[in-house]
Amino acid sequence: MIPVQSYFSDPPRWLFALWGGVTGGAGVGLFVKVVTEASWAASGIMAVIAAGVATVSVWWLEPGWQRKRDELGGGLSADKVALARRAAMRGPVPDDPEVRAAALRIAADGLIRSRWQPGPRLTAALGGVMLIGSVGAALSASLWAVLYAFAGCTMVYSGLYLPKQLRRRIELLSQP
Repeated sequence: MIPVQSYFSDPPRWLFALWGGVTGGAGVGLFVKVVTEASWAASGIMAVIAAGVATVSVWWLEPGWQRKRDELGGGLSADKVALARRAAMRGPVPDDPEVRAAALRIAADGLIRSRWQPGPRLTAALGGVMLIGSVGAALSASLWAVLYAFAGCTMVYSGLYLPKQLRRRIELLSQP
């Protein structure tokens, strides 16, 4: 008998890899079609190649991601881990000490991962440059404007807002 998944946030590995591959491939195919104005056949070929690469990549990386999720969850039930994930970013501080500790681990891990950047100010400055580039691209009627705007907003968010928010949550979760 096949085990039933009670939460979609923890799908089987093959489904997770297939979903990542298909969405990644479709995104690349549409991007190639829209930006380069290639034929549908060429875009389809690029989509299939990208889907294969993305599927293999997700299949290869997923066990490490699962180990990290399990480690941060600390052996809690799926409901408590979901509550801890939410509490790590927003909402009320949990009363349960195990959930609070898991939320603190998740927020601390997020802060560590946000430090891949060369520096929050530099990341935000580069994001600002990307946003200015998106205005210029939009004025020239280029579809690159969407990519520039998305990348710029992401960089500004991850450089300015996210580390501050995680530090505030860590401080709040650390209080007795």
